[in-house]
Amino acid sequence: MSQHQPDPYGTVLDVDASELDRLRLLERAADPGTVAAFERIGVAPGWRCLEVGAGAGSIAGWLADRAGAGSVVATDVDVRFLDDLAERGVRVLRHDVVADPAPGDAFDLIHLRHLLVHLPARRAVLDRLVSWLAPGGWLVVEDAHISPDLINRAAVRAARAGVVRLLSERVGSDFSTWASTLPLPLEEAGLTDAEVGATAMTVRGGTPSARLGQLGLERLSPQLVAAGILTAEDLASARTAFADPNLLDHSHVLFRAVARKPR
Repeated sequence: MSQHQPDPYGTVLDVDASELDRLRLLERAADPGTVAAFERIGVAPGWRCLEVGAGAGSIAGWLADRAGAGSVVATDVDVRFLDDLAERGVRVLRHDVVADPAPGDAFDLIHLRHLLVHLPARRAVLDRLVSWLAPGGWLVVEDAHISPDLINRAAVRAARAGVVRLLSERVGSDFSTWASTLPLPLEEAGLTDAEVGATAMTVRGGTPSARLGQLGLERLSPQLVAAGILTAEDLASARTAFADPNLLDHSHVLFRAVARKPR
């Protein structure tokens, strides 16, 4: 497999000790909706499942429980948090979805979350994923749309806008248009029976969801300051606001698209 920067944001971020905490908080916020989508499409024992960008492994673990560990492949460019899955019998691979070959035979289910939004080649990657599906197989894509104006505290609003700008300029992330086009790209890639839903990931200051936002900001702080997007004072103000129970952040909407490959 190709060697790739071990971080979903490419060279912008450095690996640090808070990453597992961030991933666990993300799972806590998003997993219920993901699992509900799997239940609707009827994931069953024996389904061949691919989890792309497995992160800390919660969804791949759920799939192992439902489909059987031997039926699940979990991939990421950074697999250091997936040892327990490998011990359970899940096939864990360090794998770059942009460049590496298919990580197995045709799959009945492919899932990815918060990944295509960060890949400038997202349309080409989507075509690759569709080609890895078995006839009748399902693709589940989840990605974020961020509208910083929907934050009631100026410090967090500026910080969120700064993060969106930095990731757009340095990585090619698209938080403003990509997710809100779903499921159209899946249909354009030849999939059918498409459905889409959206969940507003509302944040109150001082809660675990606010901690998730703060961790993401802290990891990008050096780059934000170096790029002249935010100052140290801006970051300190945002840090204080994240702890304030009066903070209301409605900026993050998670779109979830489900579609099927024709038989």
